Amino acid sequence: MTENSPLAPQPSSDSAVRASEPKHCSSFRDFVERVVLPRLMASPAHTRLDGQEGVGNRTVAGRFWFDDEYWKVHSDTHYEPLLLAYWHARAHGELSTFARTSTASGDRLALNAELTRLRGGRPQHLYIYSE
Repeated sequence: MTENSPLAPQPSSDSAVRASEPKHCSSFRDFVERVVLPRLMASPAHTRLDGQEGVGNRTVAGRFWFDDEYWKVHSDTHYEPLLLAYWHARAHGELSTFARTSTASGDRLALNAELTRLRGGRPQHLYIYSE
């Protein structure tokens, strides 16, 4: 039976929708490996998860479990701070990678002080919020 055979199983529209839904990952490292790296490898010239420039995008690219709750990552997050955090988390653990800060709409994760210094104080472009 070939793929185009009428007897071959056909993907349902439900599976296409599920494939486009943001993934729930077990950890930050899992999120980077399952969501961030495949996107970056597919489009290495992009600087953001959504491939856009300049305009904000609050669409959720994925979620990960961290510090006893799920965190959502917006699609306008840049690759560079995610990858810096990923390598720090691999070497030193995830809990020491981020600093929890408060915003008017809830908590967000920022890079820790050491990683912020490494980046020279530039804007983080890291949009990770509590669910």
